[in-house]
Amino acid sequence: MTADKKYEYNKTVRYDPAMAKRLKDARIQLIDNSQKIAADKLEISQSQLSYFERGIREIPMELIKRLQKTYNLNPAWILNAEKPIKLDDKRKANTMINVAEMSERLDAMELKMEAYAKNLTQAWKTIEIQSKQIDRITEELLSKE
Repeated sequence: MTADKKYEYNKTVRYDPAMAKRLKDARIQLIDNSQKIAADKLEISQSQLSYFERGIREIPMELIKRLQKTYNLNPAWILNAEKPIKLDDKRKANTMINVAEMSERLDAMELKMEAYAKNLTQAWKTIEIQSKQIDRITEELLSKE
């Protein structure tokens, strides 16, 4: 695989053995019987495709998007067996918009979750500092009695 064909797969779909089988079925029906040829067409290594098809690695959303764009594969079929397997042009356009919107929403939710996690961490630090101050003040008051 050349450097220009290398992709980062940040977002993945939770592993499901049936999904791995559907990916393999889609590859055989829509792309090629040969895993190597299909992998080249999908711009991934043959070993990556093998891992995805055997369920060893989670299937990246980028690969599902590429299957949809290049082969009109219905992402809902890969994800949860919703038919049809292949989309017509009108449904493809609508589905691509939905997938893009979902991807954007997921990105936004991830950013919010990161911000919440940072805020929560900061809140716990503040609580810890204030708790120490309360303990110190309590000790001072008790020592004056």
